[in-house]
Amino acid sequence: PCDITSAILSFLEHTSSFACTCIWARDSVRRHIDETTVRVHAGDCVRTALLASRTNGIVRLDAGIHVVANGFEVLRSLQILGAEDGATTLFVASECCAFAIHAPHFRMRGIAVYSGIPSAPAYHPPAIVHIARGRASLEHVVVVGHYDVGGREIPPISGVWVGLGATLRLSDSSIVGCAGPGLRTDRANARVVRSMISFSTRGANIVARGGKLDVCDSLVCGSRGDGIALWSGVQVDLKRTVIRDNEGCVVFNHSAASLQTDRTNFFSGPIFR
Repeated sequence: PCDITSAILSFLEHTSSFACTCIWARDSVRRHIDETTVRVHAGDCVRTALLASRTNGIVRLDAGIHVVANGFEVLRSLQILGAEDGATTLFVASECCAFAIHAPHFRMRGIAVYSGIPSAPAYHPPAIVHIARGRASLEHVVVVGHYDVGGREIPPISGVWVGLGATLRLSDSSIVGCAGPGLRTDRANARVVRSMISFSTRGANIVARGGKLDVCDSLVCGSRGDGIALWSGVQVDLKRTVIRDNEGCVVFNHSAASLQTDRTNFFSGPIFR
């Protein structure tokens, strides 16, 4: 809004009443953004910033590596934004869920999320990012799973788990190398756009149980199980999506799911309906 207002002002005389109104609106928006934004420099305490943030506020992480000792529950609407001009990495050092989202609205953009290697049995819910309720948007986000390290046994853990009734929009993002499904939905609504979900080391890259799943302009590949596993009558719509190089099926329909595909998709492997 500030940029649009500035562009309008460049074509107007600043003495006009309309221009004065635009200046007041622009300054009000900028002041509101400044008041509701908490900036975190690399090395600062991310948890303190998250706790200090306001409802509908913004936590902006500067470029660099940010370490959080424990996972964090998001209980109010919030945006967590990475640096616009550099890579932002968030590493959760503990063996717990990195983010548990219980907020009505949540947005994360421009951040790579890693978490510590859990011991068996896994924490519940077993996911790096758990969207328990509300609406969440993950944009230009990378979620990196738990690779087998030194022969240590790792329990099944999802990259992103969308819970009952929650809604997720995953766009321009990657979920890679999880020791369980990269994306799991349980009677939820999920839309995947221009994203890659790949290299799950246990089971399918995507597991959907009930609800609705839309996958568009995306890549699903390289799992040690199926590309997509469908349960409990989930409604699935695939468009312009590539599913290939999975050890199992392209899509395995376990229980009468509704699967819509068209000729814009590319599948390499069998589809079990």
